Amino acid sequence: MEMLANEEESEISEEVQGDIRPSEEEEEMKREMIQPSGKRRTKYSFTQNKKVMEIHRSTVILLLLSSVSSFTHGQSAYIRARYQKFLNQHQGPYVNEEMCTDVIRDRNITDSAGDCKLVNTFIQANENDIKAVCRGGTRVKYNLFRSGEPFNVVTCRLNPNTSGQRHPNCEYRGDLYTHHNIELACAHNLPVHYQG
Repeated sequence: MEMLANEEESEISEEVQGDIRPSEEEEEMKREMIQPSGKRRTKYSFTQNKKVMEIHRSTVILLLLSSVSSFTHGQSAYIRARYQKFLNQHQGPYVNEEMCTDVIRDRNITDSAGDCKLVNTFIQANENDIKAVCRGGTRVKYNLFRSGEPFNVVTCRLNPNTSGQRHPNCEYRGDLYTHHNIELACAHNLPVHYQG
């Protein structure tokens, strides 16, 4: 029984040592890789190098595409936010000149400092008609487009008696202008600023 156990240990010992010791093939590879000068020599062939380069190139392209995708996603979210702000401040299909104070207060429209905005214009049109200016209007400047079709607009001006007041203590008087060609700044075919 003891002899059997010793034989098993011996076999296990040889197996373990066999796993630890490099095979003849591995030894040959090491010898080929080290030249007499002691420098390592690459064992890759031209086609292997080409495949490695293709893998690296593919990785770089993939990284570039993912960074561009995240950049454009972030950019489109920013533009969407500007577009929503534009609609809040300037789209008013049913706004008339008597409604300026209430609509500006309800929509929380202020200047950048939170003070009463001096002038705000509402376009009496639906969202698609307003967006069409960016797609089919006449380019005035880089991203500024003039409508081909006239719109009715209500321009609300801050009442001089409430000048210097902070929101919501702003009072406005409105004027209706009919057949007015509007100018909008656009980004990715969406209006983001009312120019006039």
